[in-house]
Amino acid sequence: MITRRKSLLLLSSCLTSSTESSLAEPAPNGPPQFKLRIPASTSTEERRSLRLKEFYLVITNQSAVRLGVWRDWSRWGWYCPAVDIKVRETSFEFRRKGKAWARNFADPYYIDPGDHYVLPVALLSDEWIQPNNFKPERFKEAVISATFTIEPSKDTKRLNIWTGVLKAETTAVLDLENDAKSVAS
Repeated sequence: MITRRKSLLLLSSCLTSSTESSLAEPAPNGPPQFKLRIPASTSTEERRSLRLKEFYLVITNQSAVRLGVWRDWSRWGWYCPAVDIKVRETSFEFRRKGKAWARNFADPYYIDPGDHYVLPVALLSDEWIQPNNFKPERFKEAVISATFTIEPSKDTKRLNIWTGVLKAETTAVLDLENDAKSVAS
């Protein structure tokens, strides 16, 4: 059985205490290869919060081999992440907007066993489709779900890129106070 290794020093406390996560589908006859996490932006004994302006998805390689994922600057990786926010009984889906590519080629990021790929997510930016009627209220608790999907293709086989769906979910307060200060500046 593969033991869990310590997270990066900078992210270790966030990764281990501020998120619940689901594992990827197990590889045939083996343990899951990756784990997806949503670290809280801030965490105290009283509450965990997530800044919608910028938070992170962290993919951890739990396998014994080096595996690749797509970087998100090109078409291959651009559409891999998706986020859903559920406030009370209403769900809001965030997906990446389409864009014109001035430069575009498959660009893998290889993750060594026990290491991480950290993907910044700026939901309130113009890179994401803003759901209709999404008006987040300051300090409202929400369930935040993330998925990271890579479909099989010739490029995934050729470049040894992992394929599948990773899922993670966490409950946190939507931190808009810091976001509002940033916008006002």
